[in-house]
Parts: sequence; structure tokens; C-alpha cells
Amino acid sequence: MNFSMIVNQVAVSFAGASVAGGGYFFKRGDTKPEKKYLSAFVGKARQYHNCHACKEFFRKVGDLYVVDTFGRARHVLSFANYGTYQKAIDRVMGSAPTELNPAEVSREMIGIRRDTWEHFAAKFPIVKDMRATLGDDCNTVMTALTKWKHRNLLAARYLLENDADLKERDRYVGQVTWLISLHKLPCIWRAIAEAPEGFCHFGMLSTLLDDISEGRSGYAARWNAKMHPLRYKRPTALPTEGNVQAAEKALAGIDLRRRFAVMSDIQEFLWKPARACACKFADVPRKHGSPATQMNVSGGTRTWNFVREKLAGAKVVEILVPDHGNFRVLTAGDEKVFKWDNTVSSYVWPFGSSCGQFGLSCGWAPVTGIIQMPWSWDGAPERADLPDGWLALISGACESWKAGLALFPDILQARFFPYRKTIEAYSSGHYLEGVGTLVGLGQWKGSVESQKLRIDGVEYEVDRYE
Repeated sequence: MNFSMIVNQVAVSFAGASVAGGGYFFKRGDTKPEKKYLSAFVGKARQYHNCHACKEFFRKVGDLYVVDTFGRARHVLSFANYGTYQKAIDRVMGSAPTELNPAEVSREMIGIRRDTWEHFAAKFPIVKDMRATLGDDCNTVMTALTKWKHRNLLAARYLLENDADLKERDRYVGQVTWLISLHKLPCIWRAIAEAPEGFCHFGMLSTLLDDISEGRSGYAARWNAKMHPLRYKRPTALPTEGNVQAAEKALAGIDLRRRFAVMSDIQEFLWKPARACACKFADVPRKHGSPATQMNVSGGTRTWNFVREKLAGAKVVEILVPDHGNFRVLTAGDEKVFKWDNTVSSYVWPFGSSCGQFGLSCGWAPVTGIIQMPWSWDGAPERADLPDGWLALISGACESWKAGLALFPDILQARFFPYRKTIEAYSSGHYLEGVGTLVGLGQWKGSVESQKLRIDGVEYEVDRYE
């Protein structure tokens, strides 16, 4: 290979490193790579390669690494073959690093390709800001891995998977499994940078892990007390003046006002009644049949997947409204502030609500649509902290109580986490605009509450979401 071909191979290696490392780069301690490069040459050859431009190039990239999806560190020059220059490049790369730290890498050309002479020069096609992505997450995770041993994490996962006394335990299995996986990685920087949102904060999980690591009994009672709907992931003190001022600056231009959702906010329906005729009295409620003519058939106790198949082509769907239940109200806004990619969210009153609060009576009520939870729309992947589910919207329902904005910290994007106390206080002190008519009952993964649906006269008890 001539020198031009070697320079082209460097560009090939930079491209491979960018893809393998996802645009994140790391640096080991200074090993004087420019001197290592020159040490491979002797006599006139050493004098030929001893130029300022090439030494500056190796000074900038000679200690740069990427970390692949398996947590393995690879030098940015290790993705190509350099022919007669391989010995010199091998000396630059040296032995495997024992410690890496995030590096700031230029998106511009590194080095000068040509002046009077040709030199080493190339650029990385994909560069991401590692420090901006990590924030304080790295220190938080490193502290957690030091505090909680591998055996503590394994014990926590076992309890979360098997102890039915732990409320809402399913949503934390994914997070503790992710923590366990970090113990097996040679380098965890990239894993932290690409962690699912919320996985680097251990507020709820720390309750269980502290009990396990310290050998305390009664872990379930402490877990459930913290999981109380009025305490769960919610600030217990008012924000400081400094936090309010910081939030004011960081969230300038973000409209946090919320309103009750309307049908046009719904992006996807699992079922919706056929379009009514365009006549004057099309929206007047009708009887679905008199007791003498309407025949109801029991479809038995079924899973949601079975019942969902029966919705295809259904003309009328009804849901059995209980005297008291976990009625869910949909909300919307103009800003995407949640962990999912739309503006629709919901709330449920702690300890449930009476059907009368929504102008409903016990018994069968028509359904105006059945949807998935907003965080599952548009083919979004399932989240461990936000279980998938379905919601049947009840015809004629209307929220009669005043409700805050329902900007709960555990569903907001990570960028809002430092200002959660201010946002919680703002959310509690303001009310939703509009009329709350999108109210429903449903189920989600891990739910133990059954629902009864009547599809074209056939009654089904949906006992679980699967």
C-alpha cells in the first residue's frame, strides 16, 4: 500500500468506529501515541514520517476508543487493515486500556490531508455529545453499583418477579435487570448513555435494595408504603426559591398548561363504532333492544387477546360500570413533555372513584371507543416502567371534580427531573381546562382487576391482559 491508500484506510476505520460506537468516544490516559508511531521507523524512514501534522493527528486520535454494544473497548484505528503500516498503527494502539473516560471529539476534519505533502487526516461521520447525554447519571449509577453488590441485585430481581405482596413490582424488573447487566460489561459508559429513560434514578428501587443489602425484614411493608399513590415518586416538600428560578430559566418557552382530551387527540383506536348516518338525530341515545327481545349470551372468562379478536366488525360494545372503580380520565396539551411521543396522558384518582362522580350509573353502558394506553401508540416499544394496556371510553361520562394538571414526575421526560418539585407544585396549583368527557375503564399488563365487556350481545369477563 502507498501512503494515500493508508490515509484512506484511516477514513474507513473512522467510519467503522463511528457506527460501532454509536457516535460516542472515550479516551484513555495520555500514552504519547505520536512517539509510539515514530518508534516503528528507523533511519530515513523515521525522518520522512517525523512531520508536525502527522504527529498532531496521532496526538489527537491515538488514545481514542469506542465501546460497542457488548461493552468492549476498541481503538478507533482498529477497524481497517494498514498493510506495511500495520506495525506502526499497532504500536499506536498498544495494549487494551484499563480505564476510559468520555472524550470530546470534533465533528470537523482531524489533521490536514494535503499541503505540499500528504498527511494523515480524517473525520468521524457520527459524533454525539457524551457529556450532555450522561449529565449526572454516570455518578448516580457508579455509586449504585458500588453500594449494591451483584448478589443484592439478583435477590431484588427474584423478589420483584415472585413476591405478590410487592405492589406494582412488574415495572421495576426491567430496571434491576439492566443494573445486573452492567456488572458484566467491561465498560459501562455507553450503556448508561443509552439507558431507557428513568433507569438511572433509583428512588423506588433503592428502598428494596437497601433492605436487602442491610438484611432488614419487613421489606414489603416499606415498599408498599412508598408506593402509596399520594407519595409515589412525588416530592414531599415545597420547592426552594433557587429551584423555582432554575426551572423558570430552563423551561422558558415550554407551555405546561393542560386540558381534558377530546376525540381528535386520539391517534389510534383498537375499536370504534361505525360512522353514524348524517342525520339530525344521529347522536340521540337509543335502546339496544327491550328485555323481551334482547338476548345476551355468556362468552365466559377470557384473556384480553381473545376478546380483542372479537372486536373486529363489532357493531355495539358495552362495558359493565361498577359502583366504584379506577376510572381513568384522558388529558392533553400542546407540548410533548412525557416519556412517550405524543401529548396525551391520563390520571386516576387515588383509591378509585364512584361512578356518580362521572354522571354514570351502575350497569351496562355504551362504549365510544377502545384504545391502547397513549405510550403504546404509533408502534412504540413496550416499556418496563409503563405497562401496555387498553381503555374502553364510556359514553355519557363527564368528570365533575376539579383536577390538577396531572404532571406526575415519574412520567415526565428526564430533562424535567431537576425541577420536579417546582413542576409538581405548579401542577397541583392549576386546573385542567375544558370538559372531561373521555373517561374509561380498562386493564394493563400485570393488572389483577377484571372488566366485563358485552360485544354484540355476548358478555365476556376479561380477567387479565395477555
